[in-house]
Amino acid sequence: MSTSQNARVRVIILASVVALIAALFAVPAGAGGTFIDDDDSVFETATEWMAAEGITKGCNPPTNDKFCPDDNVTRGQMAAFFSRAYDLTDDGGGDKFTDDDSSIFESAIDRLATTGITKGCNPPSIDKFCPDDNMTRGQMAAFFFRGEVDIDLQILSINDFHGNIATTSSAFGGVGRADFLAANMRAAEAEVDNSIIVSAGDLIGASPLISALFHDEPTIEAMNLIGLDINGVGNHEFDEGSLELLRMQNGADIRLTVTWNGSGFAGADFEFLAANVVVSATGKTVFPSYTVKSYEGVQVAFIGMTLQGTPSIVTQFGVAGLTFLDEVDTVNALLPELQAKGIEASCGSDRFDRQVRHTLGAIGQCGDRTGDCRSHRS
Repeated sequence: MSTSQNARVRVIILASVVALIAALFAVPAGAGGTFIDDDDSVFETATEWMAAEGITKGCNPPTNDKFCPDDNVTRGQMAAFFSRAYDLTDDGGGDKFTDDDSSIFESAIDRLATTGITKGCNPPSIDKFCPDDNMTRGQMAAFFFRGEVDIDLQILSINDFHGNIATTSSAFGGVGRADFLAANMRAAEAEVDNSIIVSAGDLIGASPLISALFHDEPTIEAMNLIGLDINGVGNHEFDEGSLELLRMQNGADIRLTVTWNGSGFAGADFEFLAANVVVSATGKTVFPSYTVKSYEGVQVAFIGMTLQGTPSIVTQFGVAGLTFLDEVDTVNALLPELQAKGIEASCGSDRFDRQVRHTLGAIGQCGDRTGDCRSHRS
């Protein structure tokens, strides 16, 4: 291939990258003045936009006043572009490939691999990324395709279990039997790649004797075995007061409690959440407001709340020293914090009304309590 042909290939490769990124993120009209070497380029508007968005820092550090529009794009550089454009933060623990340890792009490459946008350069081993190789148009198309594919997340949600670990009831459409619940959860989890099991409140409290006699410790232990991930506390979680509820999360035996399993009560392996329940004296939430899970590199926040009207439906002893905030206001106040962390999908774990579900939809599309939450990679 002649020198002029090589130069043309370089222009085509980088121009294609810039054009595709510009089209993907809806580049506004107008050019800037960050780079001094793109003034004659038809892609100047796009390259200046990439600089303004932090997607590129230039090609001649530390000055970085040039974009080098005629240069090839390496796979490592492309990883950096994607990492910045998609606000990728999860590197999956790092060190995904064996050949990028000395690359300045290693962190971006690890984040790209965690999302599934890249699968490596040497199938079937795929233990190398080839960071110094130039991108082909086909490889670039694959990156964009994987970057834009939706991630399916199945949320397996229960509510109002009320400690029915060994009994059945027709209440609430049918409840009970931890072994039945476990079998159904396992069957559902086997059908999809990404699943999470959540409780939307009243996991304990108003329980039958087999759980209540042991202060609902058996229910917590059963849910540990089932694999419950999150419990957004409900009003009945406060039946015996906040200190007892904290013990359900953290463990510790209490006086007169019979240790049913032959060892001390270790508490829940899953997370309790209560975004709108604060300790009146400190203003801090009694449990974390939300937790963040990562699915194929996409971060999803789960917000847990209980009803603002809880103090009017449980004993005053149970809610002593606590303030229950408005559900919608609580969620709206959390959205900027989550978005600032690069989290663009959120689902609630609460027996909330349609208004709150709609509010959560501001940063993600969530179905009803038994539905699924779909998250776009960008």
